[in-house]
Amino acid sequence: MHGKLELISPSMSTLGLDVFPSPIDTDVFGTFTGDVARRASPFETALAKAREGMRAASTTLGLASEGSIGVQGFLPIVADVETVIFVDDDEGFVLAETAVSHHIVTHSWTLSQGLPLEADLERAGFPNHGLIVRSDRKAVDITKGIHDHKELNRVIEHCWEMGATQVTVESDLRAHHCPSRRPTIAEAARKLANRLLNSCPSCDCPGWGLVDIVRGRECAQCALPTQAKLADVFGCSRCSARETGALNTEPADPSTCERCNP
Repeated sequence: MHGKLELISPSMSTLGLDVFPSPIDTDVFGTFTGDVARRASPFETALAKAREGMRAASTTLGLASEGSIGVQGFLPIVADVETVIFVDDDEGFVLAETAVSHHIVTHSWTLSQGLPLEADLERAGFPNHGLIVRSDRKAVDITKGIHDHKELNRVIEHCWEMGATQVTVESDLRAHHCPSRRPTIAEAARKLANRLLNSCPSCDCPGWGLVDIVRGRECAQCALPTQAKLADVFGCSRCSARETGALNTEPADPSTCERCNP
């Protein structure tokens, strides 16, 4: 629906896989505008999409992606977190990889009258990035995918004519209207394809890779265990095989220590 095929299929083709779209409505799993709420985690939502696509296409292999865009942590920096999932019912495993970017273009503002200022449009990356207009007149009065100045002004003027007291203009974050989001989806697909090339040393299942990390490097100041990474843990996407990577014994920065930096 949202133009992700061309972002994901090149990486999958390196594995000899042909990717084709399944005719399902993925908006039923949630939309960025909130008119359909996402009720599950990104991983669970991507898995549900893949399963529904597999059912519709009668396949034993499935692919899907899901994005989460918003402020993470304490800093006011927007993060684009993209998850791409691969389901293989022949081998009996599910594997997902995630890519994160802070370069996504996103902006939202409210008008009480008139038309948008050029400064807001520039910040939103318009017209290269699409916009959404919603009126406070009714919750379902939403126009998406606007890339033209005349169309944008026409929609806003229509909202005023229909009695709106406020109009919200915001970025259309769907992948086919948000160019700055697309490279991150492609990167998640590349990471997934690379991991599928690695087989489990125990059961030979594709998808051997990073599954966890061990924390606890000693603080350089007080020598107590910290939250800093001590080692990577690699594992299988199907069986319980696990291996701990090389230990990082370099003393940790005191900023990661709960005693030195409570």
